[in-house]
Amino acid sequence: FSYEVYHATESSVNSEGAVAYTTHEETPHTYYYTADGVALAGDFLNDQVVGGETLADSTQHQRTYGSYNNVNKYGEPLYWQTTGTESGQRYNDFINYYILRVRINNKANNDRETDVVCIAAKSGS
Repeated sequence: FSYEVYHATESSVNSEGAVAYTTHEETPHTYYYTADGVALAGDFLNDQVVGGETLADSTQHQRTYGSYNNVNKYGEPLYWQTTGTESGQRYNDFINYYILRVRINNKANNDRETDVVCIAAKSGS
């Protein structure tokens, strides 16, 4: 897999290339998100190529599993981090919207069921 993270703009109007999100409220609302510019720059913190596959090395194992060591090679997560500093857009809250694009063999794929992607942020102050 390859992943790309883009800044996104929210809109209530559909446009070409937009990603739609429909709420699950009693009266659903649909929001549209459009990627802005190029993907964020970043690097994996723990990737290695083994037999033609990109897998996690052991440098981040402690963060996920602590001292537990009975982990399948595909169960060890890859950590990726942006190389830049992100700033916020101030509305009622400090909010940034992002689009995550997942590709398999350089082809977009929207039917993943078993992968988990976690995005975290922390204050730089």
